[in-house]
Amino acid sequence: MIINQVVKGSGGSGPVGLYREFQLDANGKLVPNTTTTHIMDFAGVTDVYDGALTYAYFSNLAISGLVDMSDIEAISGSRACMEMFSGCTGITGFDLSSLETLSANNACAFMFTNCTGLTSANLSALKTVSDNTACQSMFEGCTGITSADLSSLETISGTSGCSAMFRGCVLLASVNLSSLKTLGSNACQYMFSGCTSLTSLSFPAITTASFGTRTNQFSGMCTGIPSITLHFPSNVQSIIEGLSGYSTTAPFGAASGTVLFDLPSTNS
Repeated sequence: MIINQVVKGSGGSGPVGLYREFQLDANGKLVPNTTTTHIMDFAGVTDVYDGALTYAYFSNLAISGLVDMSDIEAISGSRACMEMFSGCTGITGFDLSSLETLSANNACAFMFTNCTGLTSANLSALKTVSDNTACQSMFEGCTGITSADLSSLETISGTSGCSAMFRGCVLLASVNLSSLKTLGSNACQYMFSGCTSLTSLSFPAITTASFGTRTNQFSGMCTGIPSITLHFPSNVQSIIEGLSGYSTTAPFGAASGTVLFDLPSTNS
């Protein structure tokens, strides 16, 4: 059975040569096809509709190598890519180099969960994550990832926008969050939970206005990390010390750690 998916491209809406296949199991149950290689032509696709690619390639073990989604500039549909490649252990990389905005509930939630073949998470053009759980558990269980580039990310709004985004990425050792300055409720909750190789995080763009009136943005962010050093600008000390889970010796859920206010002062 072939079910066409509708996405939004430069020429308007309509199928763009991609589909997902399903098959029946021995009991007549419709299940994802894990043996057939699916066509994945995203050329010209700049945005994705509601639910268009939900579970599209879920646990497809035949998919391998690099997934090219380099024309996608925004993912603005609810559940647009939710669990899209979850369990695709043969994927070694993805190209989302034009993606700037994620702006719908669960837009990329669980998108690459348990893709153990991934070695990096490059979202270097992404500026805005908005709406609830847009990136929740996006890379959870990706045990091969060693680095994450979120260097353009300025805003995580909505509720739990990046909650558990990298949970269980046990080899993750380098994360670039150099532009992050606006955080909504539970924005980074459990974001790096279980990232046992992560020893340092820096937030050089954080200002005194970054957290608004909420204090839960970093709740549990470092849970399960043996030891971590967190770096913040010198002028935000009183703000950070008032956040839920703050500790001088076990910050935001880590087993141990240090919080330093050793970065240049930012504008409020």
